[in-house]
Amino acid sequence: MTGCVGRSTSGSNSSRTPGPPRLNGKVERSHATDESECYQLLTYKGDQELEKKLAEWETFYNLHRPHGAHGGQTPFEVLQQRLAS
Repeated sequence: MTGCVGRSTSGSNSSRTPGPPRLNGKVERSHATDESECYQLLTYKGDQELEKKLAEWETFYNLHRPHGAHGGQTPFEVLQQRLAS
């Protein structure tokens, strides 16, 4: 399964001691974006509908939504540029 911003819930996760949010700012920012732009607006009537809507969010977030951290480009545009160079 994939979360709102493409975080995989399958596979192994490394364990680390929790620390203050300021030590993991990128992840905390991602969580805040997920909360304000995805989770709060999400309505669904079952697991299949939820999976569909999460996949739609992931596509929008990665392919269509401009990101300030990327100078207004989408993550996919940045990836394409990095792979081409």
